[in-house]
Amino acid sequence: RSSDLAIPCSTGTYSPTEGRDKCDACPSGFFCVEETINPTECPAGFYCPLGTEFGTQYPCRPGYFNNATGASDETRDCKPCPPGSYCDQHGLESPSGLCDEGFYCSGASTSARPFAFTSTVLIKTVNISSSRNGTNETTHTNVTQLSGSSCFDRFDCVCPQSNKSTGGICPP
Repeated sequence: RSSDLAIPCSTGTYSPTEGRDKCDACPSGFFCVEETINPTECPAGFYCPLGTEFGTQYPCRPGYFNNATGASDETRDCKPCPPGSYCDQHGLESPSGLCDEGFYCSGASTSARPFAFTSTVLIKTVNISSSRNGTNETTHTNVTQLSGSSCFDRFDCVCPQSNKSTGGICPP
């Protein structure tokens, strides 16, 4: 026996026409709140896979942004923050800003000051001398600045002397 009661479409589904016996999954690139007739395009900064229930359900993660509406896939649509800039929040439409002076961001950075003040980096150094060749491990923290420099020792600064400005650790 069939029911005379109409059942509303739940979140993540929609029904575009009258007389349907079931609701369809909300299409990729769109979201569907309860009782949706026409799916709504996913907002910039987010992506909406099949069956998305609300527009801010799937934000691009820190280090990434999406400036287009209708995105459906995190890997394809959330772009890494470009070198020289950072993305410090979820759901960004554009990078948060440029890296601070004395620091550089190599891409997909989540901070204006990567490795700032609290990080410790293990650096393998090579000793080259007439009497000994070898590899040493030295722990550096960026709490100590090089004298007369605004860059921290061996990392996070642009390294013009070695044409290194896209990321990584600066050579000694």
